Amino acid sequence: QWDARLDGVPMQLGVNDNRYNAGDAVKLFATKAIQGDRDKNGYLDESEFASLGTNSPFSAVDLNHDGMVKTEEIREYFAEISRLSQC
Repeated sequence: QWDARLDGVPMQLGVNDNRYNAGDAVKLFATKAIQGDRDKNGYLDESEFASLGTNSPFSAVDLNHDGMVKTEEIREYFAEISRLSQC
């Protein structure tokens, strides 16, 4: 926590480390993908993708753009999103 002044107004600034929460979120999305794979073919198609409950578009998570979102793509995508949130 830092004490600062902005235009003479006293402020207290704090930063929370969310790295542990971010890792849990990646695991959660990977688990949701396994559960949401209704036909158990090892990937999510665009209709199954909604089961993740994310605002990220299918096309962004489908890293190789093959129309199939695999668990590894989900882990990679959300890990990168989490890493970027730390910057």
